[in-house]
Amino acid sequence: MTIIDEILIDLQGMGYTAPGLERVLGLNQGSIEIAKMTNDPEVIALLKIIKTYPWLLDVAEHNFDESMSKRIMFHSAIDAMMNDEHNRNLNKEI
Repeated sequence: MTIIDEILIDLQGMGYTAPGLERVLGLNQGSIEIAKMTNDPEVIALLKIIKTYPWLLDVAEHNFDESMSKRIMFHSAIDAMMNDEHNRNLNKEI
């Protein structure tokens, strides 16, 4: 199993598929499959960034529109802070 396979498994757990990623990012069909065979470092870096910041796919789906990008980033930051606060509160209860 390649690092790309491992990242794709994680992304599938978030609801993303390789063909869906290719479509949203404007990659040629089958690009990720080819990258898996060659362990393409650029694709590995891209997938790591997407795994870390999955909201970037929403930005891509909105054609990288600046105002939508800011809105998506803002909402993602709020969601992350709320989840962190919720997790801290759960840890205090334990």
